[in-house]
Amino acid sequence: RRQESEFMGNDVGKPIEEQLVTLKFASKSFEREANRNYKDEKKIKAKVKKAIMQGRTEFAEIHAKHCIGKRQLALSHLKMAAKLDAMSSKLQSTQFQLEVTKHGNNISKRMESALESQDLDSLRRITHELEGKMGIPVSESPRADVTDVDEEVKALISELSVNPLDFPSVPATPPRIRQTAASASAPLSNLDR
Repeated sequence: RRQESEFMGNDVGKPIEEQLVTLKFASKSFEREANRNYKDEKKIKAKVKKAIMQGRTEFAEIHAKHCIGKRQLALSHLKMAAKLDAMSSKLQSTQFQLEVTKHGNNISKRMESALESQDLDSLRRITHELEGKMGIPVSESPRADVTDVDEEVKALISELSVNPLDFPSVPATPPRIRQTAASASAPLSNLDR
């Protein structure tokens, strides 16, 4: 007795990647067949036109029916190709969700221990790893904060020191403000006017 999954065309033992390739290949073959039918339709239209010009209405009707049949067949093939593409996309997103779930369990345990110890470096590494696995663009480099902190420390010491000569290694420069995309595009208020 055949199992229901085999009856529906799903091989339980087949890897998802192989099924994706099969679906994409089938979709492309349906698209090629639709293109062939459209080309045949154009050829048959020429035959219809020729039959009409020769006054052979019976042949024109036969060719016209054949032409319409080719067009309907091409549309059916395109619909099937679109359905297969949709199935492939759904299967791909399901595969992605399964991978994220599998890796998520491991990452959540590691994140829990990092939260308990309040280790920011390990939390940052874990979130970058999770972002990478989920396909999210990595937000920022962990080293960018360190350099900004150094600059802010120098600026604070410079600002608070009564005499800049007290700290000769620290230049007396104003703090550099990080500019976000929103603040860069915002107008400068009434100073511009």
